[in-house]
Amino acid sequence: MSIQKTNLKIEGMTCGHCSGFVTRVLKDMKGVTEAKVDLQEKAAEVMFDDELVTKQELIEEVNKTGIYQASVK
Repeated sequence: MSIQKTNLKIEGMTCGHCSGFVTRVLKDMKGVTEAKVDLQEKAAEVMFDDELVTKQELIEEVNKTGIYQASVK
């Protein structure tokens, strides 16, 4: 197990529901140990096991929502 931290820029969030939804999307991913989404900063800090999930997969999962767009911060 190798825990990594990444910061993602999240576009499209406008309210607390949005940030809560993005948090759930990330936390539900296998390998994610923690996800903190900040609505004001339009960003997410994610702790993940890089043996189970990649940074690119985190971005793709958020982007699959069709509402929110993630990228490397």
